[in-house]
Amino acid sequence: MRSKEGAVMEQGESRRGVAPVERATDGVRGPASELRARVGSAVSLHDGVFRIEPTLCGSWPAAQASGATPLDGIVLHVRERLVDLEVNISTRSDHQAHRTVSELRTRLAELIVELGFVCRALTINVLSIEPAT
Repeated sequence: MRSKEGAVMEQGESRRGVAPVERATDGVRGPASELRARVGSAVSLHDGVFRIEPTLCGSWPAAQASGATPLDGIVLHVRERLVDLEVNISTRSDHQAHRTVSELRTRLAELIVELGFVCRALTINVLSIEPAT
């Protein structure tokens, strides 16, 4: 199947697919699965992030039955070495959301390059601001 741009897409895959494509997606210095894990770690460890928010796909009964992963709020698409990354987060009220997003954007872009990928799109969505505990 071909998309509008003419790129070949896997069966069952869409622009906003559920899972990252793992086949033939390794960067120069690391696989896509390592990129996903390191993105999850970098986001979770940031002081301004309260939690990674799950996607709608993670709320489907099939996903709940399989046990949604803690990285469900990370949507990663890799085509050859080009990366499209979307991260859904809740921020802490005692940190500026804009500053948190700016710092995360910088760190995630660096991480993508470190593993030998090329960042094509990087989106960070702040879905809520949670009270500091």
